[in-house]
Amino acid sequence: MFREVYEHLDYDRSATYQIKIKGLLDPALYANAPSVRVTQETSDRDHPVTMITAVFANQQELWEVIQMIHQHGYPLISIVCVRVPNNNHIRA
Repeated sequence: MFREVYEHLDYDRSATYQIKIKGLLDPALYANAPSVRVTQETSDRDHPVTMITAVFANQQELWEVIQMIHQHGYPLISIVCVRVPNNNHIRA
């Protein structure tokens, strides 16, 4: 999987990312984003984690979400690119 992501990833191509943050993300922050999947892990109630999975049009869009997370005071745990469609537009 890593090789496929690596070969197709570019800053101006869409890709699916998983973002993990410390804490439980306020549902109001993603209520109007139907393409965003949010799961919250609370089995260890002292260490809750929220995982956001979404397709971003490019890395600028990803960066804007990271900034929003930061502005609301949620520490980042990880950001992983999990899929890059190989039929995307490629820069000339």
